[in-house]
Amino acid sequence: MSSDKEDASSSTTEDLDVSIATCPVCFESLEEPRIFTKCGHSICAACEDKISVVDPINRTILIVCPVCRESVDLLEGEKLPTNWALKELFGTKGGTTSSKGQSNAALCGYCDECVPISQLFQCEPCYGNVGDGRLLGLICGGCYLTKHRAHEHELQKAVLVDSNAKITYLQTFSDTVQAMHYRREEIGSIDAKLNTLDIQLIDELADIRASNWLTECEFSVKKKKMGEIMAALEKIINVVQELCTALKKTELLCFLCPEFDGLSRDEFPLYKKDDNDKALTVARNQIKIWKITFHFHVRKVQLELEQTFDLSSSEFTPPFKWFSSNLFAPPPSTKFQIFLADSEEVKDIVLPAERSSISSIDYFAAFLHKGCYAYLDYKATKFHPQKIYSCQLTIGLMKNASFVFGDVVIIIASNRVFRLDTSLHTLHDISSIIKYEDGCSASIFKATQDEEALYVCRSDKKIYKIQVEQIAEKTSEDSHCPICFERYDIPKILTKCGHSICEACETIISVVDVLAQSKTLTCPICRVVTKLNANEVLPTNWSLKNLTTNSGPKSSPSLSCRSCNADVLEGQVFDCSKCSLERRTFEMLMCGVCAIKNHSSHLADVKIVKFVSQKAAIEKVSNYEKEAKSLIKKINKTRLLTQKGLDEYLKELKTINGKIKKGRDALNKVVITCAELVVS
Repeated sequence: MSSDKEDASSSTTEDLDVSIATCPVCFESLEEPRIFTKCGHSICAACEDKISVVDPINRTILIVCPVCRESVDLLEGEKLPTNWALKELFGTKGGTTSSKGQSNAALCGYCDECVPISQLFQCEPCYGNVGDGRLLGLICGGCYLTKHRAHEHELQKAVLVDSNAKITYLQTFSDTVQAMHYRREEIGSIDAKLNTLDIQLIDELADIRASNWLTECEFSVKKKKMGEIMAALEKIINVVQELCTALKKTELLCFLCPEFDGLSRDEFPLYKKDDNDKALTVARNQIKIWKITFHFHVRKVQLELEQTFDLSSSEFTPPFKWFSSNLFAPPPSTKFQIFLADSEEVKDIVLPAERSSISSIDYFAAFLHKGCYAYLDYKATKFHPQKIYSCQLTIGLMKNASFVFGDVVIIIASNRVFRLDTSLHTLHDISSIIKYEDGCSASIFKATQDEEALYVCRSDKKIYKIQVEQIAEKTSEDSHCPICFERYDIPKILTKCGHSICEACETIISVVDVLAQSKTLTCPICRVVTKLNANEVLPTNWSLKNLTTNSGPKSSPSLSCRSCNADVLEGQVFDCSKCSLERRTFEMLMCGVCAIKNHSSHLADVKIVKFVSQKAAIEKVSNYEKEAKSLIKKINKTRLLTQKGLDEYLKELKTINGKIKKGRDALNKVVITCAELVVS
């Protein structure tokens, strides 16, 4: 039993990552976590000394939790206990990689499962088709039998592309990519269409470079796609050359328009609305909205004043900035006003009384989220929403920008990327997504988003595309209680030693002293005793709970293929009725790959199997027992019974008894589930 648990634990560990666990003080990784024994929050060991307040008279140390403000008193020389559960997670999972990054495996285009290349097939006519955002050309055996069998295409084994062909292909486009970088430097801000194509081009090249393997089918489709991108670039190359000879939009405004003379770019932010270029100016307690038409060929700018807002003389003061793509405002004070680009409105904001002394130094980020104006303190200890407006963020380019993806907000600050989970009120540093070489100090100077991804451009002209799934599902941890070996639901921290147990096991190891009105708990790992009052409970290990809440392993029942002994998921198990009948076996369970390889001549007899729970199987067997008892009762009530009638009754009872025996044998072989053929 213990070995099964170890196998389950090790298999789950490979898919998990601890990089999102960060100290709430310095935002660095919690590789040496120290836990507050009263509240359960954790900080790193380096920050413990920074926030400690020493009382030299009483020889005590006061430490205040940066998250919930709960204070802990320690004796001089004493330290907060180590959060061992978190520390061990870092020790066992540092440097691990996802199974999806294995060089000898690839994703099936239908089920999105990571499958070895040897078990994949390719269908080139289907490779360019996209379903739910996935390319459908690579397909595993199970998905072929369930979703692709009706196609008339010829299925082939997936073959890796020759490495020399890949090198030649990369060399062909390297000059084009370099030329695009030079053009970007020359014009500063290029046309949106060109920018999109540039990102696609670099994305495709980066994907090919990062691939240790590449099938011929995939390589062919990628070359076709790259050719289409290059053709689109050629169509707008003349436009790019014209833009290279013209000045930037902001420079045109500064030199040709008196209204913008002497202003820097940050003082008249540009934005898009209904495909029109617009700009804001703030002066003399007024916000002015200008509609701008640029004539680059003749170096002219046409201005049209569309709207003017009168502002509070004492409350709306510079400097102003775009905090997100549609939120323009000064740093918050007790009362201030903001401009919403989506609706082109000015709204009044009044902060809560307890924040009346807020200063710009505490201010970290602001954004609109689910109809609320929200801002973050510099140390991210609180998340403050206030209802004002219903909208969703779309795009934006700025420093310290905020980008909203549902309940997840990504904050760009210089060369750091932060992930805010508004549902859990937690902030994590995910800058590792933007990979930096040793000694690289490039900052992020542009960022934009669409519904599926965040696009980040560094000052060294390197562009990264971060998928929404990569952002929103970055949290993935595994940990188990040392007593019951079950995954933590609510982890509790033993305050004397720092080890964790689950909430259910806290009661099990508690020894209550009724006379002293106290209880003791002995750590199952180090045997250190923690003493509590009789009605007191252990504090929750919040850092560990946050890591495990949304990252439970998605397990499903699995069997072994009778042919290759490979593990097969519940929805990928098949049975061949023809072979089962010929071999006189109850069922012929196999994986999709073996079904295609060994049963290709009679695939019509291969059917997917359906799993039923043990409870349902027991109920079916018990029904046969009831039927047998009913038949025996009927025999006992019969006064006159012929030999033939008795033989028929006994024959029926024998049949029922055989069914019961078969059912019990099946239950003994399969502890959790049994297989039943789907009736087609």
